[in-house]
Amino acid sequence: MRQDKELLEFDLLENGLDFILSAINNLSNEGKAELKYGILHLSAGVDLILKYRLSKEHWTLLFSKIDAASKEKLKSGDFTSVDSSGCIDRLKKICGIDFETEDLNQLKHLRERRNRLEHFGITESAAALKSTTLKVLNFILDFINDQIDYSKLNVSEKNQLDSIRQQLPELEEFVEERLELIEDEIESYKKLTAVTICLTCYQTALVIDEGTKCLFCGAHGEGEKVAEEFVFKILGISQYDTKDGEEYPVYECFECGAESMVHSNQEYDSFDWLCFTCGTKWDEDEIEYCETCGGPYMTSKHDIGMCSNCIEHQMNQ
Repeated sequence: MRQDKELLEFDLLENGLDFILSAINNLSNEGKAELKYGILHLSAGVDLILKYRLSKEHWTLLFSKIDAASKEKLKSGDFTSVDSSGCIDRLKKICGIDFETEDLNQLKHLRERRNRLEHFGITESAAALKSTTLKVLNFILDFINDQIDYSKLNVSEKNQLDSIRQQLPELEEFVEERLELIEDEIESYKKLTAVTICLTCYQTALVIDEGTKCLFCGAHGEGEKVAEEFVFKILGISQYDTKDGEEYPVYECFECGAESMVHSNQEYDSFDWLCFTCGTKWDEDEIEYCETCGGPYMTSKHDIGMCSNCIEHQMNQ
């Protein structure tokens, strides 16, 4: 089995690194085809490296159905492998690997981009694609550093990994230069309205001013739609499948009346409460949930745990 295991590890790790190296080379260019293959190859490379780590735990974990695993199928490659989400689930539960929520979100969005590219083509700017892929590349390099013993890699694998680390600064330089270019503009907007994370490029450059626009990648949208997208992509909550008793955290804004006020519970967000239409922000202790109707309301000096509507209703009874 030693030869089979070595062959398996060669296929997964070396091919994964090769895909990632190809992704960086493609993303360093501006062409539409290069950007497309950069995303496709990055997604393939990340999947292979995660599966490689899973195979180090046990080869049967690579099978979609573990009870159908056999050495013959493994050797021939004639089997359905575990999908991306299943692989991560097994890495967490069986291998005991902890993943940051933000990293899991980035991996999810990479798969979504890959799926769109395979069927519909590119709809996002080069700046957005390079920004988000850089975040995934940083994640997978950290994963390799933490989970794979560099000293046990063969010469080819070490050379590939070294090449990836040498070429990565080209993408980092692009992002840094772009952020430096818009830094003054971002600071100017912060004095006027809210600036938060963009759901396309994931840079903190989304300006809210009667709608949203990103100063980094150019993405723009309507406040109510962006609020729903934030709740789905960042908080992982869909208004169509909320569980019983689970609150959908999008509300009518106290300031402008739009259904785009969001309550966030993520540590890396820049706000507690934010309206994606008018840009008004509130701290956590400025808003409470009404003990009667459950809706949010702004607290006051003489707060009694009820919103103004419920107080008025009680007084009129």
